[in-house]
Amino acid sequence: MYKRKRIQLSFYDTIYDTLIDKDNFLRKLNILINWDKFEQTFKPLYHKGAGRSANNPVMMFKSLVLQFLYDLSDRELEDNIHDRISFRYFIGLDPLESAPDHTNYCRFRDRLGAETIAELFNEVVSQARERGLVKDRLCIVDATHVQAKVNTYRMNSESAKRETDDPCSPPSSVDPDARYGHKSKNKPFFGYKVGVGMDKDSNIVTRVTATPGNEHDSTHFSDIADPHAKAVTTDKGYDSPENFKLIKERRQKAAIIVKKRKGKQRGHIKARYPSQSAYQYYYRMKKFRPLVEKIFASAKQWYGLRKARYWSLAKMKIQAVMTMMAMNLKRMVLLDSCVQN
Repeated sequence: MYKRKRIQLSFYDTIYDTLIDKDNFLRKLNILINWDKFEQTFKPLYHKGAGRSANNPVMMFKSLVLQFLYDLSDRELEDNIHDRISFRYFIGLDPLESAPDHTNYCRFRDRLGAETIAELFNEVVSQARERGLVKDRLCIVDATHVQAKVNTYRMNSESAKRETDDPCSPPSSVDPDARYGHKSKNKPFFGYKVGVGMDKDSNIVTRVTATPGNEHDSTHFSDIADPHAKAVTTDKGYDSPENFKLIKERRQKAAIIVKKRKGKQRGHIKARYPSQSAYQYYYRMKKFRPLVEKIFASAKQWYGLRKARYWSLAKMKIQAVMTMMAMNLKRMVLLDSCVQN
């Protein structure tokens, strides 16, 4: 079992109302999202019976949201909850209560796992749709690389000393799921790829996935191309008959940028977009594809997605989903404020 949320108003609520401004971002976020809906997702993770009650999972989840909003480590999160009254207000902690120990956050992430966190992400997107923030007119698909939490210089030195010729052995013993990939022909990296599907009108990410760095982007197109969207656009890396077939089966419009082919470019475009109306639509929509690059740039500069926080693919998925969730929540507050004004 876990500790239940305090329902009755207390003296501390008046303190928070006095000290925290109505325009405070965390205050707006706390009001905007229906946090009670997340509790149903947490119930199957806890056993009923004797024993010490665990921390309230909604409070712990909101703490993780703070962690990824402000790019904090577990220890930094504990310290900031101790020091910042706005953090205490947001997670529902009374001013005189002690913040959970930093080790609790690691255990809570492990308890949730990648699948449960994906469900929480979907609930956030669902609430954005209910508020009319996600328009679903055009989904922009793309992927970016994330460096593994590995010292590659040391890893290469250790690999040279190994006496194994097994091609299936992982390059790193520290992070066995990370792989070598290429940003371009002459720019390799070691780590993972994070793919997203973003709503063009709101810049809210509706689909997220993480894969080893050596897997081609197009193989996970079905996971990140949102079926709710009326149309999908992406770069030429996703130009394949299978992806066009998938879009047709979903009754969506395609605007995938076509690969260049020497001497056959005109015929190849004609094969992908046979009608004049389909070609004109493709030509209009493909110009929106670069919008997704802003999401990746912000995620790397402000939310810590430049490098993996943890080891293993499962935990990379947790980082990718939580990062995009934090960015979505911030975007939802901004869009909701614009609607109200």
